[in-house]
Amino acid sequence: MSENGSSTLVHELVHVATRLEAEKGGDWIVEGIAEYYSLKLMWRSGTLTDSRYKAMFDKYEEWAKQAGRLDVDVARGPVTARAVASCET
Repeated sequence: MSENGSSTLVHELVHVATRLEAEKGGDWIVEGIAEYYSLKLMWRSGTLTDSRYKAMFDKYEEWAKQAGRLDVDVARGPVTARAVASCET
């Protein structure tokens, strides 16, 4: 797991499986999908407990408050968190 509790390996596997590519300003969508589904897959597989899964989304919602614009060329941190948090609401 990464420092924020998600799985970098599963995140990257989602990229490989979906083969999504962002156009200029759309990286937040691709990164958000990869992170969202990596968390969802880990939860459904039992790797994340229900409470840990909820805590992760709570953390992303808090982190997302730091995001400015979403239409960035390379989405990281708060921008990706905002994309993930919006999927679960």
